[in-house]
Amino acid sequence: QGTLLWDSPMQSSLFSALYYGGLATIFISGPLADRFGPKKLLLGAIFVISCIVFLAPTLAKTNYWLYFVIRIMHGMAEGFIVPSVNALGSFWFAPIEKSSMAALYTSGVQISAATSPIIGSRLCGMKILEGWPLIFYLFGMMGFLWLLLCFFFVSDRPTENRWISHEEKNFLENSLNSTSTRTTVIPWKSIFTSTEVYACVFANFSMYFCTAIVLNFIPLYFK
Repeated sequence: QGTLLWDSPMQSSLFSALYYGGLATIFISGPLADRFGPKKLLLGAIFVISCIVFLAPTLAKTNYWLYFVIRIMHGMAEGFIVPSVNALGSFWFAPIEKSSMAALYTSGVQISAATSPIIGSRLCGMKILEGWPLIFYLFGMMGFLWLLLCFFFVSDRPTENRWISHEEKNFLENSLNSTSTRTTVIPWKSIFTSTEVYACVFANFSMYFCTAIVLNFIPLYFK
């Protein structure tokens, strides 16, 4: 029992709203990151997400449809994250380190999936502020902390960063310049006719479909 009396279809719509928003921005976020810089897009996206997460308990109690629209906006902001991280990594990792880069930043998904339910269940059991809103306050504040760290320590390119050594800057510049194939023309025809692309799309769809079911609906089942 709780104060938010939403039936199963309403709850499912809220889960789906996040992905509706992501579909609206995922295709344009990569070109925008290349044009305006991935750091700006990341800061903007995480700021929007952190605000929405922090205010989620209040918004949810105010009006269901208001919260539904806000969830779509949340998804739109999330659509900028992965392409922006990939764009940022293309300037910060040598070609031989690209696979390690992908493993490094995607490991956060697995870590959060393993730890967040444990933390969330403990917070739900607390008597402070009804318990469950503490989850949103905690992760919203973590987002704001990340914003501060990113703002001061992250830059689009190694040459703009004051926190790394000259040796590392030279290494990255030489590695990236020797293999640079960046272009402003996106080969859409080659992308949409590539069997490798469709294989990746199918594999990711299958993985995230199962992940979404487990993360979103298993807690409801156990409840």
